[in-house]
Parts: sequence; C-alpha cells; structure tokens
Amino acid sequence: LCAWSCLISRLSTNACTRGSEAHVNNVKTKVHKMVMRLNNIYSSGDYFFLDFSVENKTDIPFDIDQIRLKLTDKKTAKATNSQMVELHPVFTLEQTKRFRYGYRNVIVIRKMTFPNDKQLTIEMTENQISGRTISLKVNYSDVLSADSFNPIFLK
Repeated sequence: LCAWSCLISRLSTNACTRGSEAHVNNVKTKVHKMVMRLNNIYSSGDYFFLDFSVENKTDIPFDIDQIRLKLTDKKTAKATNSQMVELHPVFTLEQTKRFRYGYRNVIVIRKMTFPNDKQLTIEMTENQISGRTISLKVNYSDVLSADSFNPIFLK
C-alpha cells in the first residue's frame, strides 16, 4: 500500500515521468455545477494510472457513494442492446468519502486495450436522496497517448 502511494505521489510531481505536459486534450464533463476532468493517464508495466479531479462549484458537499470504472459503447442506436463491462481498480489512492470544493484521485487499473467503438467511463455517484452523478468518458485515443515511466518504480 505504501509503495503505491509513494509512486503516485511521485507521479503528481512528475519526478519519474517522461515529460511534464499532460497528453490528454480537454477531457472533461460539466454537470450539476460540477466539473470532472482527466488530468493525465500514465502507463507502466501492466498498469494504467488514471489521474482525475472534480471541482464542486456548489456550496453543498459531495458525499461519495462509489467510484466506478466501466467500458461502455460510444453510441447506441434506438432499440439496440448496449454492452457494459465493469472494471475493478487494483488500487485507489484517495479514500476520502466527502469533499466540499475540490477532489483529486488516482485510480490504478490493469493494462488493457479496447476497440474504438467503446469508451472508458469513470463514474462518481453520491449517496444522498438527490443522488448526483458525474461521469467522465475517456476515448481510446487518449489511453493510447498515456505518459510512460520506468517500471522499476513499481518494485
């Protein structure tokens, strides 16, 4: 657990990445006066590191019920079955269950590929009656442009 946390803290300071600029171009979602943004994707060995943040522009704190990762179809026509595959993270850096204005987290998943007609979705739901939900859709082209770093940092 400590090794993952130390590694991810290095990522956030770009101590072990190849270059300091994010290769993700404006991947964000705005809903309910909230903005969910993909900061960067890192790749090392058999893992992807998804660095994302949420900005809450309301005065109502967000109580996190769950954060889900799934592969979904990009487009679904009317009366067409859609397929969704739930992904399970290997590690989640931040275990905070409540935030007021800002939240940032890094989720680690096993390396994978998926077809162009699918997209990776990060979904955060609230455990209130209102049940605010915000989700971020990541295209395969963004996954392919992930920053890489030396896998020796994983040991």
